[in-house]
Amino acid sequence: MSRAGLAAMAGAGAAAVVAVVLVLVTVGLPFFGISPLDGRTSTAPPNSGSPPGTTTPGNGTNGTGGNGTGNGTGSNRTGGNGSGTTPSVFSIVPFNSTVDGTPLSYLEWLPAGYDPARAYPFLLYLHGQANDCTEIENTSGGQSVIAAGNASGFIVASLCTRTNTGFYVNSPYTGPQEQDLLDAIASEKARHAIRAVYVWGTSMGTIGALSLAEHHPGLVAGVGIVSACPDLFEVAQYRIDANLLYTMGPYLQTVGGQMPSAGGYALAQTYYLSAFRFFPQNLSGVRLYAVQGALDNRCPNNPAVYPFQQANNTILNSTCLTVANQSEPANCTTPFAALAQKDPAQYAYRYVYEPTGVHSINDVDGWDMIAYFLNQVPGGLWWSAMGSPPYAPP
Repeated sequence: MSRAGLAAMAGAGAAAVVAVVLVLVTVGLPFFGISPLDGRTSTAPPNSGSPPGTTTPGNGTNGTGGNGTGNGTGSNRTGGNGSGTTPSVFSIVPFNSTVDGTPLSYLEWLPAGYDPARAYPFLLYLHGQANDCTEIENTSGGQSVIAAGNASGFIVASLCTRTNTGFYVNSPYTGPQEQDLLDAIASEKARHAIRAVYVWGTSMGTIGALSLAEHHPGLVAGVGIVSACPDLFEVAQYRIDANLLYTMGPYLQTVGGQMPSAGGYALAQTYYLSAFRFFPQNLSGVRLYAVQGALDNRCPNNPAVYPFQQANNTILNSTCLTVANQSEPANCTTPFAALAQKDPAQYAYRYVYEPTGVHSINDVDGWDMIAYFLNQVPGGLWWSAMGSPPYAPP
C-alpha cells in the first residue's frame, strides 16, 4: 500500500476505509504487482502449528552448549552470543529530519582498519518498544551483532528514534518515523561508500524492519527479525486476551488511540504495519533471518501460548486464522518457506527456532546472523538454545 493510499484511507470515514481494505485484499495491490489473496474463511487449517516437536513449551532443550551442527562457515563457534569482543568506541552521528527538521542521531561502529576508499555493507538496528538506541550495546545479543558485524567488515549502527515508540511508521501522533529511518540510511550513504543496506530489529523493531523492506522494494539486501511480530492485528488481540493491555499504550499512541476495529486511521495503519503477513512476496531478493522463541509471551510462537504463532505462521506454515473482531481482513498466509521452495533464487530465509527462547534481543547469535547475510551458512529451519549457534532440528 503506498503512503498516498494510506493518507487517503486515514482521511476517509471508518466504513469507507473498511471497504477499501477489503477491496485491496480481494483484488490485490497493483502497486506491488501482487496477486489476489485467497478469500477462504478465517479458520485455522489442520497442522498449522509449530515446527516439528514444539507443541509444548520448553521441550527440545538439547544442544544448550551450542553444538554447532549447522554446517557452514561460522556455525561451529562455541559459547553463544557472549563470545567475541564488542568494540567499545562508537560515534554519535547527528542528522536532521527532512520532514520537520528535528535533530536526530544514530550510534555508529566502524570496522577495524576502516578505509574510506572501500565500500562497506551497512547494518542498522531498530530497537524494541520502550527501549532506545543503547539497547544494542547493553545486551549480549546486541554486542554479538556489533562484534560479528565489525569483524566481517560491516558498518554497524543503531537508530536513536525521536520517541521510544512509534513503530517506525509515519504517524501524525508520533512523527514521521519511517522517513526518519530513510533519512538515517541516506545520512550514512552520504558519509561512507555503502554497497548494501541491512536492517534488523527486536520486537517493535521487527515491525519497522519488515515494513521498511516491504514498502521500499530494493532498498535493503537483508532483514533480521528477533522475537518478531509480523501480524499486528493478532498481537493486539493476544495482548487483550492475555491481560497485557498495559503493553498496548505505544501502539495505541501510534495509531490514534483506537483499536483497528474502530476503522479509519487505526485500521489502515495496522494493515500497513502487517505487510509481511499479507504480502511476503515483497521480500523478493531480500535475505530473511529470523529468530523466534517458544516461550515468547509478547509475540507468541507456540500453540501452548496462543493459537496464532507469529513467525511460524508467516514463515513456515500457512494459516487462515485471523482476528475478525479487530477487522483483520480474512486471508490465508502464503508462507515465506513456500515462496523459497518455489523460487529459491528470489526468496531465501534462515529460521532459528529456540524451544527455550523468550522475547528478547538476547535470543540472537549475531555471528550466525552475519554469516547468513554473507551466504556462509545455509538457509531453512534450524534449532538453537537461546542465543547459541544453531543445530539441525532433532
